[in-house]
Amino acid sequence: MSRTEYLEDEYDQLSVNAAMLLVIWLRASTEEGSAGGRLRLMKLAFLTARRMAEESICALSLSFYRWKFGPMSNEVYDTWERLRAAGLLEEEEVWSVTPSGMDFADAFYREVLCNEQNAAIREVVDEVSDKWRSAWSAQPLMAHTYDLSANVDGTGFSIRDMPLGAEFESPPMPPHTNFVLSVGNDWVETIALKLNPSTLPMLQAAVEDFRAGRILMA
Repeated sequence: MSRTEYLEDEYDQLSVNAAMLLVIWLRASTEEGSAGGRLRLMKLAFLTARRMAEESICALSLSFYRWKFGPMSNEVYDTWERLRAAGLLEEEEVWSVTPSGMDFADAFYREVLCNEQNAAIREVVDEVSDKWRSAWSAQPLMAHTYDLSANVDGTGFSIRDMPLGAEFESPPMPPHTNFVLSVGNDWVETIALKLNPSTLPMLQAAVEDFRAGRILMA
């Protein structure tokens, strides 16, 4: 798989977003996997995407707009629902990464983000999660976010002064990037299966049929 191929398929792109966000939220969570409320998770997603944009990194395809409590993203809301449906994230009073979600996020971090070609991306994930792990309330993240410039290059008015509904800059896309997240086909398929566990029995049945000689390959 090429370094940019996964971006050409919207479904794969959204799936990789989900894996990336789960890693970020887990690494900024408590040892028990408690990640915090929706505002905290949303701001962690924004600050990570923002740092990647500052470094001209293409790894999170998230669009944000200014809303009542700061930057908001419909893709993050979609990711919450997909991760919850897959049993990787659950919400009671706050969001928590499930044991299955922890195993999945840890494996993605080790096997994908720890690859040498993804070093710049891993550094941003580590930077944001390390900086805000102890900020359990969303307030410090919100205060920091509001003081940032509305533009990635630091120019213009602050996010605090943006009008409601105003859109943030789009994330950088190839070829106008310094780094692109490299994800192999095997991991793209693994993420798809993890987010859609109902397809696993059909895949297992197909594998068993092939091994038993009930399916002939041309």
